[in-house]
Amino acid sequence: MGAKISILFVISILASILPVCGGPLLAQWSLEDLVGGIAIGPGGEVYVTINNSHKVVKYSPEGERLAEWDVDGVIETNGIAVGPGGEVYVTINNNHKVVKYSSEGEKLDEWAVDGMMNGIAAGPNGLIYISFTNRMIQVFWA
Repeated sequence: MGAKISILFVISILASILPVCGGPLLAQWSLEDLVGGIAIGPGGEVYVTINNSHKVVKYSPEGERLAEWDVDGVIETNGIAVGPGGEVYVTINNNHKVVKYSSEGEKLDEWAVDGMMNGIAAGPNGLIYISFTNRMIQVFWA
């Protein structure tokens, strides 16, 4: 009669000896404060929202700070997306709005939304997709 080996035991042994998938770390840099969101621009630029200082910071793919700008009237940003033309969209829940900026931080537009947002994405066609905490998605032409 053979010994019974738990499948969980086998998985735990394999997990401890197999390499972690995902590839090698390519870059890393420190940020000044808690990040609210992150998005990648069409040229590989990295955009982050910094909650406590209420701003957007733009980095090169290597981590060099390229630009930053304040986001007015904010308690907390919770989403950021970058459109195919480099436009930056930031969701601001406490004011129930989305603000559109140029890639260098010039405010271009803003519009009100109804509800608490919890995600934003920009499609290749220029449409903006926003998810809400009430399990709804709305699509905007920006």
